[in-house]
Amino acid sequence: MMDEKIIRGVSDICEAQLEQCTEVIRESFTTVAVEFGLTKENCPTHTSFIKLEVLQDRYRRGCPMFGYFWDGKIVGYVSLTKIVILPSN
Repeated sequence: MMDEKIIRGVSDICEAQLEQCTEVIRESFTTVAVEFGLTKENCPTHTSFIKLEVLQDRYRRGCPMFGYFWDGKIVGYVSLTKIVILPSN
């Protein structure tokens, strides 16, 4: 499980961190959505609009999830199907 003292590096994600991961995923994919004019209306399944419930479901089904931490904050997310990093990092 996640060591709460981690400052930088990769560590597993606990269920309480899924909301932060959802925000990182959305922000990471927003640049693509903006560039291609994707909206919730014309492309509701695009990753930039992912819902917390999707990650919660994957987590509960045992999907391994990891966060990349920088200064104690999640700035990247990795799972079996997604690797995302905030554009500013």
